[in-house]
Amino acid sequence: MCRASVTQRGDDFIPGDAEHVHPSDPGLLVKVQVAASTRTIAQRSDVFRPAMDIVKESMTAHVEPYDFCLPKPSLLKRAVNSN
Repeated sequence: MCRASVTQRGDDFIPGDAEHVHPSDPGLLVKVQVAASTRTIAQRSDVFRPAMDIVKESMTAHVEPYDFCLPKPSLLKRAVNSN
């Protein structure tokens, strides 16, 4: 478990005593792009369009064959259905 922390006072960021003990998430950028694209497509598309079609369209637009650590399509589908 990573216990690293940062305290902010105004514009100053003060690191805590503990160091990070894990690597960063290499797929974070793609996850954010896919999630944002999925929400945008869902808001602009037909209400009766299947949620999984929206997710597939978004994933196809942003995911490359070598990408890993991708968002779970089932979670994106739930997000589309909740909009």
